[in-house]
Amino acid sequence: MSRLNFAIGKLILLLFEAAVGVVLLVNPIGFATVFVTVVGVLLAAVGLMFILQYFRSEPEEAQKGQGLLKGCCALLVGLFCALNTQWFIDAFPLLTVIHGIVILFTGIIRLQWTVDMLRLKMKRWYIAAGGAVVSIVLAVIIFTNPFGVSQAIWTFIGISFLVDAVADLAVLIFSGKREMEAAKREIVIPEEDETAGEETE
Repeated sequence: MSRLNFAIGKLILLLFEAAVGVVLLVNPIGFATVFVTVVGVLLAAVGLMFILQYFRSEPEEAQKGQGLLKGCCALLVGLFCALNTQWFIDAFPLLTVIHGIVILFTGIIRLQWTVDMLRLKMKRWYIAAGGAVVSIVLAVIIFTNPFGVSQAIWTFIGISFLVDAVADLAVLIFSGKREMEAAKREIVIPEEDETAGEETE
């Protein structure tokens, strides 16, 4: 069941990556504006919840939770995001670097999968290796930032999301097939009935 939950979670994640990639290709600036605004509204709502919970709690309990501090910080950051979306568009190079770090981390995880598959002598290890190489190369390209136009960078990031999702899907499919083949090879030997074969007196 835990493996099934992991596979479902991975599938949801790669579908999200693919959806983000498509939206970035269609309307990158609009996506960034809506995304930052939604995050800002959610943070502001969480901040208000922390503040209300602080004043509703007992003084001793509220002091330990630091709800007022957390609430004010979340509220201020949320309002800044919701009311200053253009600032994030202008600070896009920094956001690009953060995205590159995420992709690089994903590539390192896939490299771990590749080494594990090689040590376990599993077939199709090259699928995970290809995904690792793609992620690391995309991260390096993002870090070097060869594009001078913001629109081109958004388009490239959208493509990188799609490629990343396809690589994740390939690894998920082939690893699932491997587990199914291993399960089929397992031979279940039924316990012999102790009463069977007994000679009748």
